[in-house]
Formats: sequence, structure tokens, C-alpha cells
Amino acid sequence: MEKEYRDKVVYEYLLKYIGIFIFTILISYIINIGNEKCIANTDITINIIKDFFIILSNNTLVFLVVLSSIFVGKTNINIMIIVTAFRIGILISKFMYINYLILVIPHGVIEVMVYLVLSAFVSAEIEKGNKINSGLIKKAFVLYLLLIISAIVEIGITPKLARIFL
Repeated sequence: MEKEYRDKVVYEYLLKYIGIFIFTILISYIINIGNEKCIANTDITINIIKDFFIILSNNTLVFLVVLSSIFVGKTNINIMIIVTAFRIGILISKFMYINYLILVIPHGVIEVMVYLVLSAFVSAEIEKGNKINSGLIKKAFVLYLLLIISAIVEIGITPKLARIFL
């Protein structure tokens, strides 16, 4: 019974956070739609090791902000979701062509879902009055592995797709 309740709470938070995320992207996009459009540059030199660690360190920071919410409350989660979505909305509003989405979708879907799922797990634990526990640590570990995969996709696959489709 407890597991069913916990799963229900996680799904409710996940749906709530997905809704906030999508709504914020739309608002940001609409606000910024008149901005100057950019042409994608596919002639980018990538330092695989350096860029991977820069991306992973940025993603890790966001990941830790979400995890820290277990101690300070859900405000960090809401701020992270809104700021991330707003930045994505601004970015998309600058795209000259729809096929520029290839620059964000391959790694972005994984990355954003990691943040949203982690946020839902942490929020459910906060609601139960729990702090860090072994179940949350295991889930966070698996999600962090997905975040590493997202960084690999961003460095290794996204540039190749950009060269092909743009």
C-alpha cells in the first residue's frame, strides 16, 4: 500500500513538473519570439575531454541543486525547472529553422527527464518527511548515469547530427 501511494505521489509530481516545464518554455518562447534569429554554425571544433567535463560539471551542479532540495525544500526544484525551461524557450526562439531542434533534442530529452524524474523522487521524499535514504540514493545514482550518457550524446552525437541535418 505504501509503495502504491509513493508511486502515485511521484507520478503526480512528475506530471506537475512536466507541466510547469512545458508552460514555461512556451511563455519564454512567446516572449522572445521577436528576437533576432540565428543561423546554426556546424563548423564547431570540439575538445572532447574538456567539453565533456564542462558539460558534466554544469549538469552535476543542477543535479546537486535538485538533490539539495531534500534538505531545504522544493523551492530549489521549482526554480531549477523554471530557469531551465526559460533558457530553452529563449534558445528555441532564436532558431531560424525548425530543424535546428536537432541541436537540443538528442541530449536534451535525456537531460531534462533526469532532472524532472529526480525532482519528482525528491519531492515525494520531502512530502513523506524523509531525508536521504538508500532508495533515493540508488535512484539518484541511476539518474546520474543517465546524465553522463546525456553529456556523451551532447559531445559525441549531437555535433555529428548537426553536420548531417543542418
